[in-house]
Amino acid sequence: MKLVNQVIVACAMVLATATHAFADKKDEFTLSHNKVKFKSKVGAPAPAGAVIFASVNTHSKVYFQVESNTPLIKSVAATNLGKSSAQIILQPELAENLPLGKNIGLVSVKACKNKNCTAQYAGSPATIKVKYKVVEKKSAPEALACTSSPGDLFFDEVCAPWLPVSAYEQNYADASIAYENTDGNAGGGARFAIVQSSDVDRNKVLDIEYLSAPEFFSAVRIRVPDTQTNAMDMSEYANGKIIFDLKVIANSSTNAPLEFDLDCSWPCTSTPKFIRADVLNEWKTYEFSVAEMIDRGLDIKRVSMGFMLLPTWGQQAGAHYQVDNIRWVKGDAPANPETICYSNFFDQPWNNGVSGVGVSIFGIDGEIPFDQQMNLIQGVIPSVTARPDWTVMNRLWLLAISDVMDYQTGELLDPFTLSNCSGSGTLSLEIYTPAELVADGNMTISLMFIRNDWSLVDIPNSTFSVANMNPDDWNKISVALSAMTYSSDLKFVALRIDTTQVSPALQAGFNIDNILIKHPVP
Repeated sequence: MKLVNQVIVACAMVLATATHAFADKKDEFTLSHNKVKFKSKVGAPAPAGAVIFASVNTHSKVYFQVESNTPLIKSVAATNLGKSSAQIILQPELAENLPLGKNIGLVSVKACKNKNCTAQYAGSPATIKVKYKVVEKKSAPEALACTSSPGDLFFDEVCAPWLPVSAYEQNYADASIAYENTDGNAGGGARFAIVQSSDVDRNKVLDIEYLSAPEFFSAVRIRVPDTQTNAMDMSEYANGKIIFDLKVIANSSTNAPLEFDLDCSWPCTSTPKFIRADVLNEWKTYEFSVAEMIDRGLDIKRVSMGFMLLPTWGQQAGAHYQVDNIRWVKGDAPANPETICYSNFFDQPWNNGVSGVGVSIFGIDGEIPFDQQMNLIQGVIPSVTARPDWTVMNRLWLLAISDVMDYQTGELLDPFTLSNCSGSGTLSLEIYTPAELVADGNMTISLMFIRNDWSLVDIPNSTFSVANMNPDDWNKISVALSAMTYSSDLKFVALRIDTTQVSPALQAGFNIDNILIKHPVP
């Protein structure tokens, strides 16, 4: 949507209408409207002035005085239209001389009975509220081109050594039907092509459009070159950003968000960052911290794709967007660096009946029904998916999560790391909270540890309410660890979940991902 200079007035500026409104109020001063709004870009000409009519219902001569008490207005002028009415023009200041964002000011108008204004009519002085929104000027996109840097992915074309654009596609009805599609015109879920942009100051862009009734899930992406490992070490960008320009032409039919994430050979993947486009057909630049992607599961030493952006699984129909200027850029090391001491990204392959992530459910105020013990957890890759039956789970319960364990013995394959990391730093995890769960607002979570003997280690100040979380999004919660939280025989990170007041009619569950303990670098 093209932004133009504009002035918006609160009501119709018709003198006859204003005069009619004043007819029943003898000798009372009234303005046609008491609010004006301006909007302009930095560097643009000043918006058109606002016209206001002032009137007093009298046959006597009225002397009008206008005083601007705000830098938002460059000049004011009042022109008599008769003995008792006047036209007032407020000329706004140039946007470049004002602060960015929303500004508010006042203009005062007096209706005087004499030139010295020692006496005023009823209703005088009156105040006009001025609102002026200053928008930053959008500069033309930086002229970028492919170089030999591995951080360059797309500038009019896919940059070497990255592979041409392709899409992983999987049949919704039969997951065994899956393939990598390199023909942008032949996909079962999406069409993709490098096309000439119709926008000024842009050349070729990557165009991605999903079918209106796709039979396949599709993930359009730019992959690393084919090698023995099919992976690339991008550690030199660990403190940097991933940047790209995006124009959403149409949201999907369900208005699903776009998900930006990166793989490091499935099931190693980063938890997605959501992009929700409220404005269509406008280019916007997005930047994502590489360090945050690492904290969300990306193995920076074995990146398998440089870029992937797609609508949510099962909600892709009709989405259409274009991408340009995709690149990784380096950054400076943080002032207070941290290192990951313990992590559980739920990206370890599951070996049925042999080994995998350990997830256990325990009732605190009574026994958990058997079907909930078996079916509450719907998956652990690439995150723990919990779908409680709230008609029976209105209770206090524990969700205990371990790193990979031997299912035959119940022992952790790495029995020491969690304990060794538990006495300092910060424990964090991410929880996906659907809008329905946030709206209900009655679920609280407290973080704690569980020892091998199933005794609990409380963590101070670790209780969080979903009522304070972002709906339909991933929320990071974190707590400080200390000597009080250290134990030498820890097995689980646990969530004490209080859902005693959750509505039994609720259908929404939640997801858990990215359990981390980070320590400051000495």
